Amino acid sequence: MFTSPICTQEELYQKYIQAKMLTLNIRDLPNIFCRLHNFDQLRFEDDTEVGFCNFSSKLL
Repeated sequence: MFTSPICTQEELYQKYIQAKMLTLNIRDLPNIFCRLHNFDQLRFEDDTEVGFCNFSSKLL
């Protein structure tokens, strides 16, 4: 989970693609994504409530 400045779905997708291209091990993707785009990672705990945005399947 992470927090970020507001961006459009297209901007978020482009940021994802940039980070994915720099990632050799997929497990490193969240760290690379957050460092590259100045997003803040949040600790996930079992009782954390998460809201989901309606993203297209391009992100999956």
